[in-house]
Amino acid sequence: MPNMIYCEDNSEHIEMFKKNFCGEDSVLWGYTVTVCRTSGELMSLVKRLRPDIVLTDIELNDGTTGIEAAEELLSLSPRTQIIYVTSYTDKFIQDVFLSRANVCGFLNKPIERSYFKKMV
Repeated sequence: MPNMIYCEDNSEHIEMFKKNFCGEDSVLWGYTVTVCRTSGELMSLVKRLRPDIVLTDIELNDGTTGIEAAEELLSLSPRTQIIYVTSYTDKFIQDVFLSRANVCGFLNKPIERSYFKKMV
């Protein structure tokens, strides 16, 4: 089964994501979903899982951004597609498109099911 990682530092957003998209089995549209909270955890998971898709918050509380993490991720897993998620669209939109990562999407929080499904 293909893998997806969701990197989000806000517990409330994680719970909302699980409730709205994954349910108890951590499967979303045929993808096994793994959740992490920091860019360090993300890199460890990427090395192990080589995910097909990474959904990452842009503003992480560990001193990095999802954009920085995605650029590092690209060197570890060049085929992984990145979907950025943020509540601060105006703040990050230019940075997203200047990054070298495999950006396949950009979603506002809260994540809207129809847009997310189209990207996946």
